[in-house]
Amino acid sequence: MEAPERNRITAELKLLEILQKHKGGNAETIAFTKAEYFAEKDYGPDALQEAYSVPNPSPELSQMIKDLPLQLCESK
Repeated sequence: MEAPERNRITAELKLLEILQKHKGGNAETIAFTKAEYFAEKDYGPDALQEAYSVPNPSPELSQMIKDLPLQLCESK
């Protein structure tokens, strides 16, 4: 990955985090949002890493963790 693309992704993730914090989001909400971002961009390993970064995931995040591998395989 080239530096400009990496920098763009970093900036977008920072913005997502700021927006979630502004809405009162917690660490899980931020991780969920970042995982969705990575999944949409087809960065499967990063999506999984974000989803698994939450120690005690909610039922919604647990469902995402179950669904992500299938979604990632189907998108190929």
